[in-house]
Amino acid sequence: MSIPTGLKFISCDDKGRISIPSLFREGMPGNTLIITKGLKRCLWLYPMDEWSNFSDQMVSKMEPLRLKERDYMRHRFIIPAQELEFDKLGRVAVPQSLRDFAGLNKECAVASNGERMEIWDSQVYNDYQDEIEENLENVVEEIGL
Repeated sequence: MSIPTGLKFISCDDKGRISIPSLFREGMPGNTLIITKGLKRCLWLYPMDEWSNFSDQMVSKMEPLRLKERDYMRHRFIIPAQELEFDKLGRVAVPQSLRDFAGLNKECAVASNGERMEIWDSQVYNDYQDEIEENLENVVEEIGL
């Protein structure tokens, strides 16, 4: 199952609820997502089937790592993972600990890369886009596009 790609800017209410855009909800099996800490101070959201694939793949790829490195991975991605359910309005309540990690304020960005969604504080997202803009030309040249 793949989620349509895209980017939407949304609001987070005082209770930490965000409305997942219908573009991303359509075709998603079930009513449950897994949310966890991501990289670059964003949160990752997976449909249940994609989470199973991701976590299984992560566990198998961690095998050659040292115990300490495996522990880092588990504590960053597996341990903070929580189930979220959509309410009748298509919202999910982001746990406070994860909102704090991502620095979520009122304005958020929800991005989808096709496998997972990412939730960003809009300012953190815009700063990251500036970083991408500064470095992308070198990457494009390196791969010959």
